Amino acid sequence: MYIWYTPQLTCKRNIFFITWTLFLLQLMTSVSLHPKVNAGFLTPGIMGLYIVFLCWSAIRRYTFHFFSIG
Repeated sequence: MYIWYTPQLTCKRNIFFITWTLFLLQLMTSVSLHPKVNAGFLTPGIMGLYIVFLCWSAIRRYTFHFFSIG
């Protein structure tokens, strides 16, 4: 997503959304694999797909209004 939606370093909102999404995905996976929780990969995987979809839809909507891609 960094390659497609941050063509310039001035796209700070896009960089923030993508970085925050990556942080949340890592946090969910780490917590779900903790021995006391033991939830596996399915739950954070499904929630991760939803979070990535939300991030993508927000960035896509913002990007095409303010930045020209290709």
